[in-house]
Order: sequence, then structure tokens, then C-alpha cells
Amino acid sequence: MLAWAVGAMPEARQEWGVAMLAELAAVSGAVARWRFALSCAHAVLCLPRAETAPTTGRHPVLGLLAVTLPPLALPFIFVAAAILEAVGAVPVAIVKVLVVSTMAGLVAGVPLGLASRWRRERIPHLTTWGIASSVVTLGYFLIGMQWLAGGD
Repeated sequence: MLAWAVGAMPEARQEWGVAMLAELAAVSGAVARWRFALSCAHAVLCLPRAETAPTTGRHPVLGLLAVTLPPLALPFIFVAAAILEAVGAVPVAIVKVLVVSTMAGLVAGVPLGLASRWRRERIPHLTTWGIASSVVTLGYFLIGMQWLAGGD
């Protein structure tokens, strides 16, 4: 069965298939041989073909979000504060939701940047920029809030 699967492989992967056939000869026990042969056949049938496999990684969606979300949290909180000021008395629950949303946006660069690295997205430097974006924006926010509150 494994020899048939190796024969059906593209030429770029036939060397791998021949190596698996050689490995199969070293596996002892009927059950272990069947498991090994089935796992090799599964790899042959389910792995993407070498010619069509992307060589540059996935689209950098998470990396771009990691870089852009933290700075976008600042205008969000300032606009929300202006609206709340204009409206007047606002329930505490709405203020809590806005604060949590802002903080989530400020720190989003760290988990999104790490997820981008884990997914091996096309532009790996976005991981570093996303984490730095969160740290710098959060620092700016905390220093700005301290200054606005009248601290030194």
C-alpha cells in the first residue's frame, strides 16, 4: 500500500517516499508496521503538494491587527469621553464597557502579535511591531491619564 502511495507522489516528494519505505523495513511488529504505513499514506494524501504549497506563509491579518488596534484605542476613548461629556449623566455600566473596550484595544497587540508569529504569517516583523505598538500606546495612555489627572 505504501509503495503504491509513493508511486502516486509527485516527483518532488518521491525521495521522501523512498525514505519512508526504507523506514518501514526497520519497523517491527505487524500493528506497528500498519500504523507507520497508514500514517505515511495519510501524509502523502493530505499534505499539500510541494508545487502548490505557499512558500511565503499566510496573509498577515493578525499582524496588521496587532499593529493597528492599540493606536486606534486612543481616539476611541477620546471620542467616547467627548460623547459622554456631551450627553451628561451616563450609567456606570456603559462607562465600564468603554473602559474595558479601550484597555482590550490597548493590549491587543501582544496576543495578536504572538498569534501572528504562531501562524507564521507572511510578514514576521509585524509581531514585533504589534507588541511594541501595544507597549508604547499603553504607556502613552497611562502617562497621559496621569498628566490629565494632575499628577507629576
